[in-house]
Amino acid sequence: MTQRHYMRHLCYEMWLSPQINWDGKLLGCSRNFWGSYAEDVFQAGLLESINNEKMRYARAMLMGQRPLRPDMPCGRCGVFQSMGQFGTWITEEELVVKRLNKPR
Repeated sequence: MTQRHYMRHLCYEMWLSPQINWDGKLLGCSRNFWGSYAEDVFQAGLLESINNEKMRYARAMLMGQRPLRPDMPCGRCGVFQSMGQFGTWITEEELVVKRLNKPR
């Protein structure tokens, strides 16, 4: 048993396909409905938004490299909580594999 949450794959979206809501809020992943990582991607710009400080910090949290910050939507997510409980953080190796296998 791996103790990995069955929806853990959605966290890859933070790197591979960050989700943007219809109103321009950067959600990061498709499971997030708790908050945003940027308020208006359309105004601020896509590259700036998906690489802003909050997104970079969230990615580090998902890899177990930074502690949870209260302003991070990930903290309210059961997938993230499961990662913390079992230490099943996202690894650089699995991101490389996902990038290589991503349809183009």
